[in-house]
This record gives sequence, C-alpha cells and structure tokens, in this order.
Amino acid sequence: MGVIKEVSEVTSIAPKSDPSKKMNKRELKVSDMSLKEVTVTVWNDLTSQFSSASVGLVVAFKGLRVSDYNNRSLSTGFSTVVAISPEDVPEAKAIQK
Repeated sequence: MGVIKEVSEVTSIAPKSDPSKKMNKRELKVSDMSLKEVTVTVWNDLTSQFSSASVGLVVAFKGLRVSDYNNRSLSTGFSTVVAISPEDVPEAKAIQK
C-alpha cells in the first residue's frame, strides 16, 4: 500500500514470441509510509484505472510479482487485486497524511 507519486503514459509492447499480441503498460511510482518509492508496472486493462489525476491517491495491491529489473520493481499479474483509495483499511488514512 502506498501513495501514487507519478503515473507514466501508456505504452504498448509486443512480445518477441508473438509480435501481433500487443500489451499495454503503465508505470506508477508508489511511496509507502517510510517514504521509500517503488515502481509498479500495471498491464492491459489495469492501465485505464490510472492517469495523471491518480497522483496523491492511496492504492493497495495484493499479489504483485517482484523483479530485479533496473532495481527492484513490482508488476501486476492475472491474480493481482487492486484497491484505489480503500476506505475500509485504517492504514490508508494514516499513509495519506
């Protein structure tokens, strides 16, 4: 869980194995309560849930994949659950302050 600090534009990439299958990608910079930042990559349908207007919102993720590409980063997958501005989580209110 963290606060969205930056939202990139949506880009499309095509896997080498099947160039006809394009995938949309958007990167979010998310900061937690310790003020550490991490990049979270969201894919395909999830890219439309975020925009530059999302900066400052609290977001909670469950089921992210961890990778070490250009430093540590996180990426969504098929089983990832996303909650934007979760009101029922006490930590969400604390992190926004």
